Parts: sequence; structure tokens; C-alpha cells
Amino acid sequence: MKPGKSDTIDKTGKVDTNWSSLRRNLVSATIVLHALAILSGVWASYPSSELERSLADVFSPYNQMIDQGYSYRYFAPEPPPTPILEAKLIAADGRELETVRVPERGVSPRLRYQRQLAVAREFAVSVEQSRNDSHGAGHVHPPFWAASYARHLGRRNPACVRVKLFLVLHLIPSRDEVQRSLFDRKRPPDLDSPSYYSIPELIGEFPCDPSAS
Repeated sequence: MKPGKSDTIDKTGKVDTNWSSLRRNLVSATIVLHALAILSGVWASYPSSELERSLADVFSPYNQMIDQGYSYRYFAPEPPPTPILEAKLIAADGRELETVRVPERGVSPRLRYQRQLAVAREFAVSVEQSRNDSHGAGHVHPPFWAASYARHLGRRNPACVRVKLFLVLHLIPSRDEVQRSLFDRKRPPDLDSPSYYSIPELIGEFPCDPSAS
């Protein structure tokens, strides 16, 4: 391998990869600050002190930029339901062409599934914020990118004329339900059972063709 611009070759022909003190200090400080930003999200979880929450506020813009700082609250003390975005593609005659699910079952690599899960979560958060802003008036506004997503689905399926977006919550069985299933049926509960899914909530309907809006 050829030496990089920052490498030097000594008289013996060996590549000297030693960094200068300034470079080492800058890299070390960057690593320490990154670790501190990630840990601040952990320390700010309940129960936490005012100092811990204040430290998390300092790093909040950075954690939001790299999409960190919230996953530590997912699994404790009580994991929330998993949001699912369903998009039903409708033809001109009213037929349902297909249903797109985000996150998609069996998608790989696993990181892609995680990113789809983040999209669905962002959709659910936007809907909840809209509910709070409307003060119970019932006017729920989908995320600003919902119409763009509908156009994307329309390009993928030219027969689609409009897309209906639904929000579904995948519920988590309680500890008692898991124990009863293990003792009575000798197997864990079926997480794909309809009883663990909320009724799909229509959030919005969008044309696949932007000129039709």
C-alpha cells in the first residue's frame, strides 16, 4: 500500500505513521466528545438529575443530527408499541393494487429494517404532534414528506392514482400474557396475531401524480 500524504518514509524505507501531538489531541478530543454526547442520552433517562438533563440538552442538536439519543428509552422501563406505516395504492377504478408496509417484514440487511423503523417512528411522532397542536379538534396533518412518498410509490407502480396512508401500532404482549402462553400452550404468543395490532388509522390520502393535487 502506498503511503498517504500524512505518512513519511524513514531512511530504512519503513513508513512512519506516527501522528503529531496536535493531530492525536484533536482526534482524542473528538472521540471523547462523541462518547460524552452518546452517554448524555443514557444519563438523562429517568430517573435523572437536573445536571444530567442539562448535559443532554447541550448535546441534543448533535444527537438529533446523527439520529441518536432516543433509542435508550425504547426498551425500559416499558417498551412502547411499534409504529407501522401502511400505504395502500389505489387504481383509477378504486381497486386496491397493493399495500406497502414500513418497516417491511424480512427486509435485509438489518440496518435497512432499522432505518425503515425510524421512518415509521418519525411518521407516528409527527401525527402525535399534530394531534397535540390541534387541541383535540381532530385535524391531523401528516408529515410534509407524505405527499412526496405517495409520488414515489406512484412512479414505482404507474397504475396507481392515489395513495392512502395509515398508521398502525404493533402492540407488545404483557408479561402475564407471555407467561400464560408459555405455561398453557407451551409456546410464546403469536406476535402476528390480529389482537396485537391496532385498527389502522387513516392519516391522509395523496395523489400519485403531483399535477392532480
